[in-house]
Amino acid sequence: MKKMLLVLLLCVMGMTAISAGNSDAATPPWYACTIAMVGANSWGYLVTITDTAATPAFTNQTFIVGDPSSNQGKVMIASAMTAFSSGTQVYVLLNSTTAYSTIEALFALQ
Repeated sequence: MKKMLLVLLLCVMGMTAISAGNSDAATPPWYACTIAMVGANSWGYLVTITDTAATPAFTNQTFIVGDPSSNQGKVMIASAMTAFSSGTQVYVLLNSTTAYSTIEALFALQ
């Protein structure tokens, strides 16, 4: 019984160490942005946005919106067009602020 408890304790400690290591991984940042342009071309959906932070990470930068062949891309571009036409800001999740990087998620703000 003591051996079983010791093995169980070691397993729990090992799992805790593994999960703690994953929590230190950098998560991509979210940005509150204004939209300057929304559109599409033959290879995807595009949006030009500006970070609204006091020190912006990017200004008037064009990004690709999701995968154009998936519903995710279509839903995100619809959200971007709605925000653009109503003048509201969007929250975007970016892995990179380099031009033509992919927006991973996009939410319209009120």
